[in-house]
Amino acid sequence: MRNKIRELRIKKGISQQQCADDIGISIRTLQRYEKGYLGGIEYLKKIADYFDVSLDELGVFPEEENNTQI
Repeated sequence: MRNKIRELRIKKGISQQQCADDIGISIRTLQRYEKGYLGGIEYLKKIADYFDVSLDELGVFPEEENNTQI
């Protein structure tokens, strides 16, 4: 996830401030997520929805966990 959010934001051609404003979070929160901070799932869902990707595509869940069979 560390660079995925930043990558998506740059691909969309928007600044951190614009992205944070559009999502409804502070720029500091966005910066923390771009650096790999795994905070509240509600913010991660907002970010995923904004970029029209799944939480898996954001890299929120490590691949080992995704492939674990129950």
